[in-house]
Amino acid sequence: MLRIPELNITVEQLIIGYCKSVLSPWIQMPWGCFQASGSVSYVCTEAQDGVDVLVDLGSPYNREEVKNAIWKKLEANLKNGWAEKRLYVVLSHCHIDHIGNLDLVDDLKEFRGFKAVQIICGQDLKDELKITDRIRIIQTPGHTDHDISVIIDVGKDRNIAIVGDLYDCQEDREDKEIWEASSSNPMLQARTREWMEKEAQVGFIIPGHGPGFYISGEAKAVEHIYPEIPPISTCYPISSVPFSSTPKNEPEALRLNAGTDEDQFEVLINCGREVKAMTDEEREKVNMVIVHGHYSNAYGLGLFPHAQIVLGRDLAAPGGVYTGDHIQEDKFHISSTLELAFEGGEMTIHSREGGSTTRAKICGSRE
Repeated sequence: MLRIPELNITVEQLIIGYCKSVLSPWIQMPWGCFQASGSVSYVCTEAQDGVDVLVDLGSPYNREEVKNAIWKKLEANLKNGWAEKRLYVVLSHCHIDHIGNLDLVDDLKEFRGFKAVQIICGQDLKDELKITDRIRIIQTPGHTDHDISVIIDVGKDRNIAIVGDLYDCQEDREDKEIWEASSSNPMLQARTREWMEKEAQVGFIIPGHGPGFYISGEAKAVEHIYPEIPPISTCYPISSVPFSSTPKNEPEALRLNAGTDEDQFEVLINCGREVKAMTDEEREKVNMVIVHGHYSNAYGLGLFPHAQIVLGRDLAAPGGVYTGDHIQEDKFHISSTLELAFEGGEMTIHSREGGSTTRAKICGSRE
């Protein structure tokens, strides 16, 4: 945890993200697989009727850990008498391991410590958003075209930045191949990173897949009470995901059987609020969830911990296991009867049953 006494603000990584190589029987690639989970961070204004910021919601595959960490923080707020706050939930970018538990926001809205809860994502942010005199949300593109970061203005070379995957981990400052491997626009990301360190006067960074780290000696004037955590030395690529800025005729969830009578393979197309009405037994039967379009279509991902997830071109297996750059071709075969096609920022599903073909568009065009 970081505490800035003169501002009565604390900054804490509730979940410290990671990215590590694993061996997986689920899929075999020449370079193996990796397992990833995104950081979840919390900015707390230590005052009644203040403003708090929750940055990212982690992986759907560690839902209980994320939920417990958030609730522990909120209960601590209440014990300190900090109620009637306004909460901003900031989504740094729309990848599986960062927005995997969106449905928890509904629970946050019911939490008695908040008078208002608002989600902010890159598609919604047209310019810098200053939410207090010291806390602002800015556009920091490069890893994707819609990255945003939270800046806490402490003072020259002491500012704190929560940056999503603009920085994967501390090691990627020395080894650019780490962050370039997952960048949708390496040249733009390099400029954004340079601006962050030279112009934004940042002294401490909380990355998407590792513990926070100092980049300035001046920043150490901030009280630092992080536990000792071994660094993660290697990060692997997580592919970029195209998202539209607003929902366009947002479709309802659709369930399909992509298997055979003998070998069932159930696919859920989009994952809006209606999935909460599904029974546990119905959720257990879902083998794959496919999401594309506005982030709200990924609302219930955390309710399907045993399913594979396709989000845009990103592909994850249970446990948060990924391959390299996942879906590179314009067509992706899920099974002998089901195929995904990517055309102009849109995802289309082709279903073949009984010799006939059904074509269904999953989302509107990207803006």
